[in-house]
Amino acid sequence: MPKHELITGPVGSGKSYAARQRIDEDIKTANTQAWVIDYYGAEHLGVIDDVTRYAAGPDGAKSMLFEVLGHAYLRAERLAGLDIYEFNKDDQRHGYDLIALTIDSAEALLRSADCTRAMVRILQMARKTGVKVRMVAPDLHMLGNGVIVHTMNGAIRTECDYSPETATA
Repeated sequence: MPKHELITGPVGSGKSYAARQRIDEDIKTANTQAWVIDYYGAEHLGVIDDVTRYAAGPDGAKSMLFEVLGHAYLRAERLAGLDIYEFNKDDQRHGYDLIALTIDSAEALLRSADCTRAMVRILQMARKTGVKVRMVAPDLHMLGNGVIVHTMNGAIRTECDYSPETATA
């Protein structure tokens, strides 16, 4: 299972270029769908016509994030019914492609407590359901609402410690 990625750095450091290279790899990889969320709709990544799915702007970004979450729940149910407990994109029994989700300006999307909860749940279910997440953000501390991503021996464990007083809707 591919690992999640965080591309971070100051303005002008090449984050968008690095993300575009990784998206190009996803596009060329068999049994993989490249989905892109472009929160500000600036299309820095230059991928609109190349990817499987593309969403721009705050409303489109939130909608696609929840669409991915919905896919994860549906996949989890179907895969469990097939006694598949870890996703393999080459396993023909389920017929699913890997969803490689890139989120540009992830820090902006995660300002919403609802989006933070959805992202945490996607990350928790990712290995079982075939979702790889790549977040692009200017700085680690800008990822909001207390999202903490731990990596231990290649496994992802997420925590979400947000409070209604500090989170925005």
